[in-house]
Amino acid sequence: MLTFQSSKKDYISDVPIPALEAEIKRVYEPNEAKAILRSFHDIMLGSTVGKIEGKLAVYPCDVVAIFILLKAPIKFIDANGKELTLDGSGSGIYC
Repeated sequence: MLTFQSSKKDYISDVPIPALEAEIKRVYEPNEAKAILRSFHDIMLGSTVGKIEGKLAVYPCDVVAIFILLKAPIKFIDANGKELTLDGSGSGIYC
């Protein structure tokens, strides 16, 4: 399962694309990771992204929506490891 830890205390932070790519490569075999990354970027094409410390970042609701479409399990956790609720409903990407 892909797991992202929020870097913000009071809300779920955007996910830097390099962190997202690294987590996919950590969880999946190289060929599967490459296919997932390609699909992820194809779905994100044209979507709004932000920047965190100079790196492109994806809104967490978009990350969740994309992984719902890809049928890949994902969760966000806080600094204590508690799972955060996020369902992708605020995304412009339709699941």
